[in-house]
Amino acid sequence: MHRLRYTIRKLARTPLFTTVAVFTLALGIGANTAVFSVVNSVLLEPLSFDEPDELIGVWHTAPGIGFDELNQSPALYFTYREESEVFAGSGMWSNSSVSVTGREEPEQVSAIRVTDGVFRSFQKLRDVEPGFTDPDTLLTMRVVVPEAEIEDPIATFQLQKAMLDALGELPGVESVAMTTSATMDGWESADPVFVESRPTPAGQIPLIRRFKWIAPGYFATMGNPLVAGRDFTWAELYDRAEVVIINEKLAGEYWDNPAQAVGERIRQAPEQAWRTIVGVVGSVYDDGVDQELTAIAYWPTLQDGFWFPGTNVHRSMRYVLRSERVGTAALLDEARQAIWNVNPNLPVASVRTMGEVLARSMARTSFTLTMLGIAAAAAMLIGAVGIYGVTSYIVAQRTREIGVRMALGAQYTDINRMVLRHGLMLCGIGVLVGLVGAFALSRLMSALLFGVSPMDPVTYGSVAGAVTLVALIACYLPARRAAGLDPVEALRT
Repeated sequence: MHRLRYTIRKLARTPLFTTVAVFTLALGIGANTAVFSVVNSVLLEPLSFDEPDELIGVWHTAPGIGFDELNQSPALYFTYREESEVFAGSGMWSNSSVSVTGREEPEQVSAIRVTDGVFRSFQKLRDVEPGFTDPDTLLTMRVVVPEAEIEDPIATFQLQKAMLDALGELPGVESVAMTTSATMDGWESADPVFVESRPTPAGQIPLIRRFKWIAPGYFATMGNPLVAGRDFTWAELYDRAEVVIINEKLAGEYWDNPAQAVGERIRQAPEQAWRTIVGVVGSVYDDGVDQELTAIAYWPTLQDGFWFPGTNVHRSMRYVLRSERVGTAALLDEARQAIWNVNPNLPVASVRTMGEVLARSMARTSFTLTMLGIAAAAAMLIGAVGIYGVTSYIVAQRTREIGVRMALGAQYTDINRMVLRHGLMLCGIGVLVGLVGAFALSRLMSALLFGVSPMDPVTYGSVAGAVTLVALIACYLPARRAAGLDPVEALRT
């Protein structure tokens, strides 16, 4: 208790130092508590199942054909389950969806298709053009037409077209389109692309590229311009014409100019018919704006003999509406009703704007940068308080010296300049050490950067300037107080 009382009296004699020290500690503890509370809840909380360290996911790679990651096949699953001596159990699953009808409005719910062993084993980014324009005016929704509802593929396509037309008649809707996958919605269907004028060597298959199926008007609705050729026509879809559109990224892998690709022919498998490239569209960041551009082939939604004999239609389609009314409950209600007027048994699912899709694609990076920003702001504030406290303490220790200088004729500006010079000298040393450390650690930050070099001089210069400005402000107040001292009172101190 004696030591505690002595410490309290000592701190009471230097109220400025005490205030600065307590405030600095409180700020540091508070900032660290806030950051680590978020990190704990987001990253460190235990998973919702037992013994997560004993669970692994198994994928395969095929770099020779452009696949860094392959999903499991049924044959491999049975091999692991029956022959493996390493795994206690194994299971395979895939995402799906089912329609729930019969009570009130139809609803589409997420589902998982699993094997019998599953329950035994258990994100300058905002400045990038992602492949669409004005994302907050684009509304997307998915509608699935199950075979139990309509079995005939052509009748299914006609129903999808009827729903598309109904959506296009809504007030305020500028355009509407349908596709198996809008940009950045997580679709990863891919297959080889055989190019007629670039024969594949015997025993090899060409690179795997992403496939999407679209109807006419998709690119215009999304705001992704055609750079060569043209869009599909409805007549081509109804006639099951052998046509295809590719994007600039895919065209650039085989031709020097996008226009050279128009008229060339590609196909998905050796036994398929060749399909003529009628257009080349701008590239998109389909995996997120922090990833590389994605090479994509766009096929008509209605085709003959693409994967299976006969007419093929895609039953799960995403509808895209462009309207200034996007974001209002009224438009969503009208869109749902327009679809149910065509068929009341079809649920409307995965409703979201492209603005939400874009934000979701950057969520991980945004979270990381937010945490770094909070930590940096806290460090800056703590540094400013520290500089202020140290400078004030030095001024207090040199009070008699300052009094002597003023008694000998030193002016207000001389004292001010002396204190500022000392504080800025300390700041300069800190900035220099910080720059050296930043250069040394720049490689660790490269994964969080997009479109900016880890050695970007503008960034380093602006940060150093900001720190110097904060230090200048922190030094100015003690300097002003020192320059205003009464020489007589200072000499008595």
